[in-house]
Amino acid sequence: IKYHRKKNAFAALNHKHLVTVSRGIKEEINNKNRITPTGSRVKKNKKWIGRLSNAIIVVSEDLKIAFSDYHYKVFKVPNGVDLKRYNTDVDRNVIRQRYNLSENDFLFGYVGSIEERKNTKSYLRAAIEILHTNANAFFLLVGSGDDEYVQAAKRIASNSSYSDSIIFARSQWNTPLFMASFDVLFLPSDWEGFPRVLIETMAIGTPVVASNVGDSPRIVRHEHDGIILESWQQKDLVKSMN
Repeated sequence: IKYHRKKNAFAALNHKHLVTVSRGIKEEINNKNRITPTGSRVKKNKKWIGRLSNAIIVVSEDLKIAFSDYHYKVFKVPNGVDLKRYNTDVDRNVIRQRYNLSENDFLFGYVGSIEERKNTKSYLRAAIEILHTNANAFFLLVGSGDDEYVQAAKRIASNSSYSDSIIFARSQWNTPLFMASFDVLFLPSDWEGFPRVLIETMAIGTPVVASNVGDSPRIVRHEHDGIILESWQQKDLVKSMN
């Protein structure tokens, strides 16, 4: 964050919010209108952000590239993880007991916003294919989003024969307990910056599967810490789940 006294302006930039204040005018982009490194919001604002700032701190490689015109003062500081909350001592059974799941049940997990860029609908259709042949499989989605999209996603589950095996939980404060309960976490996004959910889940000891976007392949060593998907189409999701 850099404050410019003469212009009475400052800028703070990350992948979830862009807040700009200049001459008393404030613009805020909330979670329903997220920005991409190559999107119009960044293109519109990066020139004056670059000119007014002594240093520009970004959280992802894509944002670092987006501000390459000011490479001499761009510093990448990745997201961190609170190891007091996210660690291998988190109880695996609290959430499983809440939803009456046994140790023999295989629980696929998802934590994040439920929206188009996260490919939630494709993930759910892949889940239904898996449930055709795996009676002990369950899918737990933790997160919220635009109500219309969330309801459409829920209808995919409710219109199938496996609605009891697909669980929706709104955004939670105790996400470590959910991550610990998963056998694997999926993140099949179209794009990401630095997805903190991956490092949080890995800190707990749960393996992850993520699409090859953003900093995901820099976080996850393929077939060592987890799996990186080159494609996140439904058939490829099914293949990785199997």
